Amino acid sequence: MKHYVYKITFPGMPWFYYGVHMDNGKPYFGSPKTHKWRWDFYEHEITILEWFETREEAESIERRIISHFLNHPDCLNECSGAMYSLDSLRKGALTLNQLAVKDGTREKLEEAALRRWKDTDLANKMLKGAHKGLKRATESAQTERAKTKRKQTFEKIQHQQGSNNSQFGTMWITDGVINRKIKRGEEIPAGFTPGRKT
Repeated sequence: MKHYVYKITFPGMPWFYYGVHMDNGKPYFGSPKTHKWRWDFYEHEITILEWFETREEAESIERRIISHFLNHPDCLNECSGAMYSLDSLRKGALTLNQLAVKDGTREKLEEAALRRWKDTDLANKMLKGAHKGLKRATESAQTERAKTKRKQTFEKIQHQQGSNNSQFGTMWITDGVINRKIKRGEEIPAGFTPGRKT
């Protein structure tokens, strides 16, 4: 399926927005999070600038265009490549993105982070969370539900069951430091016992 780079303009207003879309018959009108009120309250027009065979080609051109206009006051894009909305950037995607981000957006994110860390109670909670591997209180229950559901599904479709299991006929052994897997019935080496150290 082909992809295209497009530009959105707002007649009578100076704003503009660049993006990439797949030719799937459904229209796309820009970021629904970042500048939603402009899309909701103003008429806008979409112009297809160029067609591409792959999304990678289209995104490469889009990044080049947006990088040029990113900090223009009328540009509505928050980052080059449009990989993450402002909402996602707030949730930490900025560090993963590795793409140019609008200065104003970066400042907003930095201010929000400073506000969070000035709240000592929240800062302590975040530190405690970091020491616990950022696990939520409900994570163990969610994990157990997911494991149970996966097990039920596997049993139903006979996936990884009995001799179809990729680990069938093997067992773990450990010497208290090193875990190894051997074939069931094979002689256990000296110093090793059945099971594994986690």
